[in-house]
Amino acid sequence: MCLNAWAYAVHPSRASAEQKRLGDQAQLDWRNELYDAVTGVQLQAVIAFGGMAQEAVKQWTGRPPAIAPKEVPHPSSRDEKKLLDSWRAAVIDLRTHVTSDPDGSAAGANYGQKFVEADYAAIPRRDLPFGTPAFLGDDAAVRVRPGGAQNSVERPSPDDGHTLIWHAPSTPG
Repeated sequence: MCLNAWAYAVHPSRASAEQKRLGDQAQLDWRNELYDAVTGVQLQAVIAFGGMAQEAVKQWTGRPPAIAPKEVPHPSSRDEKKLLDSWRAAVIDLRTHVTSDPDGSAAGANYGQKFVEADYAAIPRRDLPFGTPAFLGDDAAVRVRPGGAQNSVERPSPDDGHTLIWHAPSTPG
């Protein structure tokens, strides 16, 4: 289960101001209720991506005490070396705590010294809502386009602070 600290995306330039609001009672109550609702005896790990998530998990009153959160940088981190080193160490540790899916394996490749296409695995179809277009959850078609794009969503330029542009891949006519 992948959850956010907020019910909405936080604009990166507002992250530090919003992080201070994580303890606002209404937000705290909502988030604790959400986190509690999706956990149970099968919970084996909590991974907190970035400072916002790390603070939200610290404030989670119902977190099972036997499960120490694994703290790693947010995927948007600009420090690729720190990101890869932290994620690589987390994967090694999590493989000792998390049971693989029946059709999965913990023996797969881990992160190397640089991101490679294999690091961008598609989201399994079973993890996406019914009716999701076939290309959603896999940005591989975007990364092969010229220009160095990494995903199918971008902000307009100039950034208006509330718009995201989603690019579906071109399909043969």
